[in-house]
Amino acid sequence: LKAHQLFFVDSRTSGRSVAQRVARQQGLANAGRDIFLDNERDLVKINAQFNKLIRLARQRGQAMPSATLIRKPSIICSRCCH
Repeated sequence: LKAHQLFFVDSRTSGRSVAQRVARQQGLANAGRDIFLDNERDLVKINAQFNKLIRLARQRGQAMPSATLIRKPSIICSRCCH
């Protein structure tokens, strides 16, 4: 990753993930998920998670989402952002 100037993103699908810590120890640029958008397939709940993501990004200046993309991302974004 470092040789290709890429960074590592830990989706933290496991609460016991050590990947981001190891990436830091190896000197890799890295980030970890802040919000999981579609852990439930309910569009209202996905919408709520998306709104949390926006609030968090505004508070911190950035936020990292993760999603399984059960639904088409364009449908989620168009419903959440309008």
